[in-house]
Amino acid sequence: MAIGSQYGFFLSDTDVENYNCVAVACSVCFYCADTSNTPGFTNCHACYATMGFQNVAKTNCSYAACQIASSGGSGSAPTKTNIVAFQNIDLLRRALEPMAFGSLLEKGNNSYLPTTTDILNRTRQQGTIEIGPYELAVESLGWTSTFYNTNPPGIFMVGIGQKVIQIAAEADTEITISIYAKHNSASTKPTATLRGQTITEETETVTAGNDTWQKLTFTAVTPDVGEVLELVLKSNEAGKLAYFSDIEVA
Repeated sequence: MAIGSQYGFFLSDTDVENYNCVAVACSVCFYCADTSNTPGFTNCHACYATMGFQNVAKTNCSYAACQIASSGGSGSAPTKTNIVAFQNIDLLRRALEPMAFGSLLEKGNNSYLPTTTDILNRTRQQGTIEIGPYELAVESLGWTSTFYNTNPPGIFMVGIGQKVIQIAAEADTEITISIYAKHNSASTKPTATLRGQTITEETETVTAGNDTWQKLTFTAVTPDVGEVLELVLKSNEAGKLAYFSDIEVA
């Protein structure tokens, strides 16, 4: 299995046969640099990539959420399938990012003054985004009195900026996505937008007053095939703060 590589499987030997391989979140999942050679891949799956298969021989292979399924090579075309491996692809990307320290424990309140450096110790710029611990649940959290959003925020934005979270949705299945958001004193309030290839785009705007958490909820059905939906979180005013937390998918 290959995860998060430029090339998931990079081969050049025609005589090499590969079985039951999986490549996820790669630029090219299965690749051969020499177009005169076509190493064979059987029962292999490409998921969430720019290119699934390039210049390789394919037998009974499949792909999901690839911009281009295959190019060059030989054998049968890969079959498009629904995404079943990862409920939230963004969690996979998060596993590949550096661990956050420092402002990981900053409280989500309107009295907070941004420090001069971010959680990776880089000089902070207007429009920067910090990501702390946030949970993704597939069912109700069941917390009746204390919510996670009363503690350090999941996503903290300074000024104008956006964060895109990708969420896998199964075919012909209703999906509900919710998130809590708030701002410190913005006139142009933060927004959240759910978009995808097969759904009608939805946008929710924070209408609550300063330093008040508000729950934003989206419900959609992907009609034909499984796809990756995008939840776009935006802070829309320079010099203001926005917080997003308690992401839930059901």
